[in-house]
Formats: sequence, structure tokens, C-alpha cells
Amino acid sequence: MKFDYDLFMEILCLLPVETLLRFRCLSKTCRFCIDTPEFINLHLNRSIKTNTNRNIIIHELEPKGSIYMINLDSLKSDRCPVELHMHRHGSDLQFYGDVVGSCNGLLPVYNGEGMVLWNPATRKHKTLPRFWGHCYGDYKMLLGFGYDAINDDYKVIVMIQHYMENNIRVLVYSLKLNSLTRVENLLGYSIIRTFRINADSYNKLGGVLVGGSLHWVVNLKGNIEDRVILAFGVVDEKLSELPKPEMESGDISLYVEEIGGRLLICRWYTNFILCS
Repeated sequence: MKFDYDLFMEILCLLPVETLLRFRCLSKTCRFCIDTPEFINLHLNRSIKTNTNRNIIIHELEPKGSIYMINLDSLKSDRCPVELHMHRHGSDLQFYGDVVGSCNGLLPVYNGEGMVLWNPATRKHKTLPRFWGHCYGDYKMLLGFGYDAINDDYKVIVMIQHYMENNIRVLVYSLKLNSLTRVENLLGYSIIRTFRINADSYNKLGGVLVGGSLHWVVNLKGNIEDRVILAFGVVDEKLSELPKPEMESGDISLYVEEIGGRLLICRWYTNFILCS
């Protein structure tokens, strides 16, 4: 009997991730089929279309910035603790950090020591090189993570600004090339602190990915109350200022989120504006 490869792939595509991980142990054929980039993309696109294989990620500040995962496809699912490790100084150390993005099921997790890329579906993670170097003194940072579909490449973006400097250093790292592909200085803007003391000082560390671009809220240099939205195209690697809808004067509480594939521009307790 002739083996129908296409039919076999279609059947595998219907299975949840946990079952697929077990099926990899059945035979070399199963392992080969499941591990191909074509099947991974096929399964991912089907999951997005059918709204399945979903997980919610919970980050707790205490203890130690713990991360938990809940399977939304199961009513019986309880939160499962996630244990990540970072390879440093010849040993694997347990890693605690903040989830600073999400793209195609991959999540970058960051703390002051470095960054790991985590796949909740396979429970695997990879330590990324500290390509932005070591920052000393008082500095501010923004991060971003996205997929370049043209070049089939995942990119990590880091923006760093020291308090005594007028420029923002922008670095783009390619996972495919395993190297920096772009370094530039951005003038005219100031990064906002990424923690909050009260509601008005809130800002996100990780960029919001919508429509192939990452978005952050920053200050215009010299005016802490004039906030603007910067957009970074993951494919063309170009930075631009995004026009804002008309809002009440004073945008100090402005921040952005993603909902349903659109950019949500918010102000604490005041306006919620949906933008296409």
C-alpha cells in the first residue's frame, strides 16, 4: 500500500500539540514529518484559524517573577509552573523574567541578566546572546520581537538610552543569521521608564506587534507630557512615528495594546480608542 504523505500530514494537523510531541517518538517518519518547517507553519496557521491550541501566560511578581501557563482548550486545566534556565558561565541557572512579547507561539522572556526565547507548546527554550552588551549606570530600555515573513527570520529589537545621552541606540538582531544586522542612533525621542509608581507612569517594556510592525510609546525629547507612538517595520527595519487619533490634551497616560489584530491606544481610566 502506497503511503499517502499529504493525507498523513492533514491528519497530524488536526492533533493538539501535546499529542504531536508524543507522536514524535513513534517512528523516524513521524518525527521527520512533525519537525519540518512546512508542517510547523501548517499547524500554526490552522491553530490560528480554528482558535485552538491556546494558552494563557500568567506572570507573578512574587515569588521571584514566577511564570505559569494555563491551557485554554481544557476546562480541567490548572495553572502549570514554568521553569526556564539560562546557560551562563558553563552552567544552567534557573531564569526568572518578564514576558516581553509574543509571535507565532514564541515568547521572549527578559531580565537584567539576559533573554531566553520560550516555546510554551514544546516546553523548550533557548538562551539568546547578549548582543546589546552590558549597560552600566542609569539607563532605560525597550524590547521587541517579531517575524520577517519575507526572509523567514525572527528578529529581536533592543532600544537603549542612558539618562545623560540625547540619542536612543537601536539594535536589530537576526536569529537566522545569529548576528546583529542593524545599529543606529535615534534622535528626538526619550524612552519612558518601564515600571510604574502609579497609573500615570505606566509603560510597556515589550513592543506591541500589529500588522507586521512593533509599537512603543515614547516621549518627545524635552517634553515629558508629549507622548508619541513609534512603529518599527520588522521586514524593512524602518522606524516611523505613527499618527495619533485626536485625544484630550495631555497624553502622559498613553499606552498601546493589541486586540483582535488591531492596535488599541489607551489612556488610564479615560479613553479607549480602537485603531485599524
